[in-house]
Amino acid sequence: MEAAKERREFDKVMRRLNDLGNTLKLAFEFGGVDANSLNRLKEIAKWFDEIEKPDEYLDGFINDWLELPEYRPILEKWIKRACALYKYSQMEKYVNFKAEQLGKDYVDMVETYERWRCSIIYWLAENHLRKGEMITLDGTIYLKEQQENKEKGDGVSKGLREVSFEDNLLVEDKGGLLALLHKLIDGRKGKSVAIVIKVCCDYGIMVKPTYTQVKKEFGDIGNKSGYNAYMADGKIKADEKKPVSVALSKYLM
Repeated sequence: MEAAKERREFDKVMRRLNDLGNTLKLAFEFGGVDANSLNRLKEIAKWFDEIEKPDEYLDGFINDWLELPEYRPILEKWIKRACALYKYSQMEKYVNFKAEQLGKDYVDMVETYERWRCSIIYWLAENHLRKGEMITLDGTIYLKEQQENKEKGDGVSKGLREVSFEDNLLVEDKGGLLALLHKLIDGRKGKSVAIVIKVCCDYGIMVKPTYTQVKKEFGDIGNKSGYNAYMADGKIKADEKKPVSVALSKYLM
């Protein structure tokens, strides 16, 4: 299978997993989903369950090309995208219902989702990172030796670049998305900024950035405590997100 076809196959896996995770999160927030959505979730989970060994499945269509220097940006994107998937523990923390309260179907789907989420992250990191490289929780790649030097007080080692706001974007056209975000955010503060960032994170096109990263990219966005308060789950209503979702529809999966 050619590299382009392999990339499309992996994107299909990630889209399905992202869809499963996002919909489960909504179910845990509102106490379940409608029958059609539940059947769709079951179909996605069944597709994953029929693949007994995720690592062998991924090995079957991803070859050595992923480790070549020219494909490094693809690897970095995939790792960021995988790490941006919701963890069940995070879902449970911010929503109103647990899988056990919603029934066996949800328990089984959570198990499938978590197994694949962890398998993909491990497979990408274990098989395709260079010697000495590790990843942070948000998917940033770093050298273990450089991090150890930093923790010892030696500062940021040469070659360990500060992570920028743009590094958190998980789409191929980062420049296009960044330009659109500037149109939506420039000159705004607080809740207006948080709504845009929240929509991007909810749809899996961005790893949640820090307040400092957002401020460095867009300038004065208001005070940190106010921004972080709006970024908490449940603080922004669905009807407030809708106009932003429409504006970003080109990039949403």
